[in-house]
Amino acid sequence: MNDDERWERYFFADHTRAELAEWVQRLSFFRFCRAHGGHANDCDQLLTALRVESPTDLVDIYSALGIPDKRVPKNAPQPIPYKPYSSEEFDKFAILIPGYPTMEQPGWVLIAGERIFASVLPGKPYRLTLSVSSQTIGLAVTEEVVEIAQRVEVQLLPFATRIIDSPIDERRCLSPKWQPEFWVLPGQSNWLSES
Repeated sequence: MNDDERWERYFFADHTRAELAEWVQRLSFFRFCRAHGGHANDCDQLLTALRVESPTDLVDIYSALGIPDKRVPKNAPQPIPYKPYSSEEFDKFAILIPGYPTMEQPGWVLIAGERIFASVLPGKPYRLTLSVSSQTIGLAVTEEVVEIAQRVEVQLLPFATRIIDSPIDERRCLSPKWQPEFWVLPGQSNWLSES
């Protein structure tokens, strides 16, 4: 088995092509992202990312989505690299947004009444990522998760022009860039219409 075949087997291990194609039709902003797997201890998720231009812009996005703007004093204590901490000690440190030294990462938030994990990632541009995954161990993306993402997308409509597609620029994230066959126009032929 070559690398491409191994990748295909891994990517479609838990969801068929037809199931993922149906999710593509139902979701405008969220993308299915396969876990790294192995020892990464991550899980599959539905993920979207919004472009952020500045700290003020981020605060405006937070306000529109109902995300708390958590601030910390400048030069707030941070963990020292390679120094061991107990979990209780480590939990006292604020997790800061890189480059925004007084802004704490949002973490778990409520959007449209749904529990979403939000994180701000540095780059050009910065991006606010929103992740939906199952709260049940072993079931990372289910029909329930897709329905949650659909409800959250209604709140994201005013930000449609800010969506960064693909939210993770890797083939493990189902997007038009990496798997264009899932985004064919009506009437065009592809493996979905041929099967």
